[in-house]
Amino acid sequence: MAGEKPLVQAWETHGAGQAMLLQLRGQAQFLTRRGTLMYQAINNFIRVKDLAQKRSPSPIISPEPGSIYDNPYTLKAATLLSKVTSLQGDGWKLIEEARNGAIAQAELLLLLGDALATERELEAWQKQCPRDWHPITRLYSTSSPAASPNPVPRYTFPPRIQIFQEPTIGGLWCSLQAGRIRLLQTMIECTNVLGTPAIQASAAFSWKTLSSQVRDAVDDICSAVPYFLGDIDSAGNLCLPAMSKPADALLILWPLHVCALVDDVDDTYFDWILTQLYRVGDIVGCRHAIELEEYQTLRQVSGREVHSSLLVQGMNLS
Repeated sequence: MAGEKPLVQAWETHGAGQAMLLQLRGQAQFLTRRGTLMYQAINNFIRVKDLAQKRSPSPIISPEPGSIYDNPYTLKAATLLSKVTSLQGDGWKLIEEARNGAIAQAELLLLLGDALATERELEAWQKQCPRDWHPITRLYSTSSPAASPNPVPRYTFPPRIQIFQEPTIGGLWCSLQAGRIRLLQTMIECTNVLGTPAIQASAAFSWKTLSSQVRDAVDDICSAVPYFLGDIDSAGNLCLPAMSKPADALLILWPLHVCALVDDVDDTYFDWILTQLYRVGDIVGCRHAIELEEYQTLRQVSGREVHSSLLVQGMNLS
């Protein structure tokens, strides 16, 4: 489990959010094959903004040794980021905050931009598929696939995104969706819970609208989790022992769980995700950190009743 140590340490030291970002950075570095971290894309975006406003170049954020700032992927990400922020009234402020050290929010904004682009590619491919194909998931039921009259075939990836199949586009898609959901959650917190002016509440990004987007995203990715993480056993649990990197499941399951707390997401999703999180924690060796983080999150989120069993756990842990 040597490869899981940084992630587990991040969980225990800084909480789930930092662990998620640590893992996302690793995913970005791995998938692009160029060592391109999100910092570079944000730096490029800031440079583009400075040029557009005819300002002198801004200081580069945390430059990495050997950074390739003209990387095509980085430029693409910067373009996506500019498009996304142009849709948000106060999006620029997040970038300004990133320059002042609040890099996590800017990373999530970048993830949203990439998620939207990936979704567009998947949607375009879906139009070329037979109508009875689901582009993301395999459908699970109590009956075996062989007994199903119309079994859903495995997703065939379009040639344009074949390069991301290491091991599959699934890891990328789930990472991006997790970032998208986490961004929405951050925006909800900024506008409605924390009351900070980081993102101003507006008609386009009201609590109701954001909560609806979170619910839609949670619904999408919950149905995709079994496809990307492995089969479901007879008890309805993920077959985690067979996973090569169990901690990868934390990246996908934790942001889902946090967002399931936001509004009226189906309790069955919440309970299933929490069960899988604890199972992953047992395997990776960080269940205690998960339980403590769980209690703290439940205590902080308004509008959701704290499960009595978790409340007792939290009292014992804190």
